[in-house]
Formats: sequence, structure tokens, C-alpha cells
Amino acid sequence: MSCASLLLISVISCKIDYLHIYILSLRKIFNYLAKFGVLIKKKLSQNISVEKNFIFPFLHRLLGAY
Repeated sequence: MSCASLLLISVISCKIDYLHIYILSLRKIFNYLAKFGVLIKKKLSQNISVEKNFIFPFLHRLLGAY
């Protein structure tokens, strides 16, 4: 094989490695977000007053109704 083809193969394999690392990190981020969502859902289902005291005023402030 020529030097150029070896260089091309090494560049392609390096890019594939970086793509694999990127995909793994995205998967890890989505797993953390899913765990966080489950924790919030459990907390809200345990304590309904949290929904009244936190979620509704937050939504009112977010929508601009004070």
C-alpha cells in the first residue's frame, strides 16, 4: 500500500473513533436526563402539594401572568 492510502485509512478510522465517542456521550447524557425525569415524576407523585406550590406558580411566571 502506498503512504497516501495508509494515511487515508488512519484518518477514516480516527474519525470513526471520534464519532463513536460522540454517540456514547450523547447516550450517557440522555440516560441522565431520563433518570432525572423519573426522579421528578416520583417526587411529584409522592407530594401533590409540590405541584400546587411549585409547578403552577412557575408556569404562571413563565407565561407572564403574575
